[in-house]
Amino acid sequence: MDSPLKIFTEQLRHGKRETLEHVLPSDLLDLHEPDISFHSPIHLKGQAYETDEHLILHLSAHTEVQMPCSVCNQMTVVPLQAEDIYHTIPLNELKSTIFDFTDIVREELVLLIPQFIECQEGKCPERSTVTKFMKSPAVSDEHHFPFADL
Repeated sequence: MDSPLKIFTEQLRHGKRETLEHVLPSDLLDLHEPDISFHSPIHLKGQAYETDEHLILHLSAHTEVQMPCSVCNQMTVVPLQAEDIYHTIPLNELKSTIFDFTDIVREELVLLIPQFIECQEGKCPERSTVTKFMKSPAVSDEHHFPFADL
């Protein structure tokens, strides 16, 4: 797939900025996990510009991921929001004047996927069924303050 997330660095010379605004298909994330799926488009906004020695990307992206509730195993939609992503690339490390930042967007969104979620905004109706099998936290009146005698 030819990526739409390319920056032509020659166009950023002399303080010019490129405004980025894309609605991308979810298959851009190229994630093949049985319990995690993306069906919503990825909304991406940001800017790209150069300093003397770096290409700087300032991005925001959001989409939704569908994954099972950790309690009842029902598929649940969770929003993923990556705000104020700054990524710098030294200009001397760029192999050409075209920079594809697809991997940067993919990594930022995949890192936001939570390990555990609970449906109905944290109020899964099955929680009461599972709670009786969970270990209750130990209540102790004794506290240890290691630096109290200093």
